[in-house]
Amino acid sequence: MLIKNKFIKIISTAIAINFFTNIAIAGLFDDDEARRLATEAKQHAEDRLQQQANSLVDLHNLVQQQNDELADLRGQVEKLTYELDLLKKRQQDLYTDVDSRLQNIEESGNNKNASAKASANTNANANSANSANSKNNNNGNEIADYENALKDFKTSCKFDPKNSRSFYYQGIVFSIQKDFQSAVENFSISLELNEYQSHAYLRRALAFFELGQYEDSMNDLESARKLGLDEKELKPLHSKLIDKFDMKV
Repeated sequence: MLIKNKFIKIISTAIAINFFTNIAIAGLFDDDEARRLATEAKQHAEDRLQQQANSLVDLHNLVQQQNDELADLRGQVEKLTYELDLLKKRQQDLYTDVDSRLQNIEESGNNKNASAKASANTNANANSANSANSKNNNNGNEIADYENALKDFKTSCKFDPKNSRSFYYQGIVFSIQKDFQSAVENFSISLELNEYQSHAYLRRALAFFELGQYEDSMNDLESARKLGLDEKELKPLHSKLIDKFDMKV
């Protein structure tokens, strides 16, 4: 009986040891697995953080690059704006100079006509020689003025090809040079760019008249009148056109 009880105790102890050993092994296995999973999760998190950090660095560099490019563009805009202001001032100076030059040319032509009428009543021989020399000098100066004016207008057209005034002034120069077809072409371009130019219609009407296109001339004269041009400026050409139409009738 005693031996049986000892044997039962030994078996019970062995079973207990085996049970707790299995529990311990299972616990050790669970701790290792947990540590492995934790390590993997930590590594994965660190990798993601590193990727995000790299992305943020790349984004920062991209933003910095764009800011640099934007600053460069702003500098270019400021430079172009400054150059544009200079061109506008130069163009305005050009227009002022051309206005003055054309006025002098037209006044010179009127004065020349008045002088020619006055000289008809003076001594023929002496005045003929002086008049010939003066006429040659004036013609040379006028031709130079015409050519210089046209060069200025072409320069202006390069700066601003949509500026109607450049073509308008060219039309005036061609009219003074008696090239009325070229004058009509330039006045037409000017009016295409800006149809509210009463003097451009009047100038083209004058050119049409010289070309014998009286109906076109009358139409332009009416357009100038509708735009409010003074009747005093319209009357001389209007009278000539009425005479031409009366002659046709």
